[in-house]
Amino acid sequence: MSFLATGNVMEAVLDAVVQVLRADSALAALVSGVYTKVPQAQRTSHPYVRLSEPSLTDDFGGMGSGGGRVQFALDTWHRKPHTVQTVLARAAVVLERRDLVAIGHAVAGGSLHCTESQVFDEPDVETPEETLYHGHQTWEALVDES
Repeated sequence: MSFLATGNVMEAVLDAVVQVLRADSALAALVSGVYTKVPQAQRTSHPYVRLSEPSLTDDFGGMGSGGGRVQFALDTWHRKPHTVQTVLARAAVVLERRDLVAIGHAVAGGSLHCTESQVFDEPDVETPEETLYHGHQTWEALVDES
């Protein structure tokens, strides 16, 4: 799923990030998909990447224009912690300091970066007897209206 409305800076940044991640063949070989909303009609197999929790801090727009610091989460899950770490590492290679094209907005060149990355285990509601590893990264980019 990609966002069609580009007036919202958070949606424009997430849309740009999804396109970059989906275009990377090495990441595509590791995951079953990259989503902003995981399909509910069918079971999505692990690992996959989900982008979520977009937020905007209005502290960057210059000269009275809109924009700010856009933050979002990148999450992945799998039964093996090494697989989760590999997916997170590839996402970091693909995204860190990447120039983004966010329609209707100007992303400051090289401002996209990971501020936090962690892997932890969590209960799997579908199979509680097994461990599910959750990888979580927090990203941010500086964005202004173009």
